[in-house]
Amino acid sequence: MNLDEFEGQVKDALEVGLNRLQTVTLLVVNLEQQLESTRQSMQELTQIIDNFITAEKQKRDQDQN
Repeated sequence: MNLDEFEGQVKDALEVGLNRLQTVTLLVVNLEQQLESTRQSMQELTQIIDNFITAEKQKRDQDQN
């Protein structure tokens, strides 16, 4: 292998590695967005459940009085 071939192989390998890093970075950003969306959905669900439980307890307490 001569110097030009070595240089070409190194450049190709670096390009592949950089492309993979870029892909991973984009995937991580997408995953972070999905995690945030899931977190918000879970908070909303928790609030709905809390509201339901509170309303049911109030109904029960009123029925007992």
